[in-house]
Amino acid sequence: MFGALNRLIGRQARRPDARLLALTLNNMTQGVVLFDINGRLIVYNEQYRTMYELSPEVVKPGAALIDIIRNRISSGSLSRGAEEYCEEIMSQIAAGKTLSFVNETPDGARYRSSIDRYPARFIGWAPTTTLPNAV
Repeated sequence: MFGALNRLIGRQARRPDARLLALTLNNMTQGVVLFDINGRLIVYNEQYRTMYELSPEVVKPGAALIDIIRNRISSGSLSRGAEEYCEEIMSQIAAGKTLSFVNETPDGARYRSSIDRYPARFIGWAPTTTLPNAV
């Protein structure tokens, strides 16, 4: 159930709060992902992957944003050009901007996404996505 998050914090598993963090993120109603400044996936929760019907073969630590976007297109949860969408996100993040937008899937579900950039050296940016039609 904890997948990538457990692997990420596995090195720190002896810390009592590590398992609580994994439990918290994987029981959130929001989809949460964390990318580094190069657009590589650091961590995600299962809600994010299932919201967009993404493949566990694609969504895993180290995955490139462009590959996740392409997987969203192939799953039908995004109907934009992958390169254009990726470039838009990366350029806005590079400029230090916060993004907020609504995604609508072909089945009519609407998700509000917010992308914030964090100043810490090892953390790039973290999108969160709300439940369908909660926008």
